[in-house]
Amino acid sequence: MSSLSGLCVCFFVFLSVFFLMIRLPPSSTPLYSSAASDVYKRQMPYVNVPNDLSKIKTKMAFNLTKRQLVCFGSAGAVGIPAYLLTRGTLGNTGAMFLMLGIMLPAFLLAMYEKDGLPFEKVVRNIIRAKFLRPGIRAYRTENIYAPFAGPGAGKEDVIEKHKEEKRSRRQG
Repeated sequence: MSSLSGLCVCFFVFLSVFFLMIRLPPSSTPLYSSAASDVYKRQMPYVNVPNDLSKIKTKMAFNLTKRQLVCFGSAGAVGIPAYLLTRGTLGNTGAMFLMLGIMLPAFLLAMYEKDGLPFEKVVRNIIRAKFLRPGIRAYRTENIYAPFAGPGAGKEDVIEKHKEEKRSRRQG
């Protein structure tokens, strides 16, 4: 019984010293009336909150988003059977490279993001800007009241008349 009480006393002393070491400020600063000790006393745990809350994405499992889970799962569902079926004919190295070639596009779709847009939307915007829409868009207006105003009442005609008046004033 005495060994158990001795063990309890040792454990109590250990916990007391341990908790005292946690609560006391560092020994390099005086206990009271020091700016460093005041800062130490005012420290509180905090959590970093990003300024832009639109960048926060909900995580599903393994700290991955739903999109990443679907892409990684589909890559594994296609790549692993491809490796297992082709390693007999291509060998381990060839089958591994084939598996990587099959799985890398899915990894790219899962991980690539630019300005908050996923990979396929970035590619779609590039194709639209480069190929589908005209490169130079001329500024043209269409006056829907021109048929009612008569000939020579369009914006371009008024500008041209104004330029001719300026020229005639300079010359004359």
